[in-house]
Amino acid sequence: YSSKSNYKTLAEALAACAASGSCNGVTKEGSKTFRLNTGTSPNTVKTMKCYIKAASYDSTADYRFTETSSYVSVKFLTKKIYKTETAAKTACAGNAKCTGVSKIKKANYRLNEGGALKSSKTGVVYNKGSYFTT
Repeated sequence: YSSKSNYKTLAEALAACAASGSCNGVTKEGSKTFRLNTGTSPNTVKTMKCYIKAASYDSTADYRFTETSSYVSVKFLTKKIYKTETAAKTACAGNAKCTGVSKIKKANYRLNEGGALKSSKTGVVYNKGSYFTT
């Protein structure tokens, strides 16, 4: 864990994690118990939930994409493979059913459907987030 502190709400824990240089996410351990993590690989525990801190965000085609390494989607919108991250993000931003982009390997990007992810040593997921205007 990042600290010995416990937080009573998810919002408090996420704010503390965002302000911390060593926090990589938050674990919900009970109904009102949240703790900050330093790890980068969540484990499956039936009674706990994990919230992973995004490494960075990028804005493309009026959407924000948060980046999470070591994961890819388990379901894709189509079989189409994009050669660049920008092309894939632009296509995703224009498709209401697209929830993000998975980088499978170099020059191999696919549009995600749904939010389920699986572990991948070389993968990166770019989750499509809020819409904004400039």
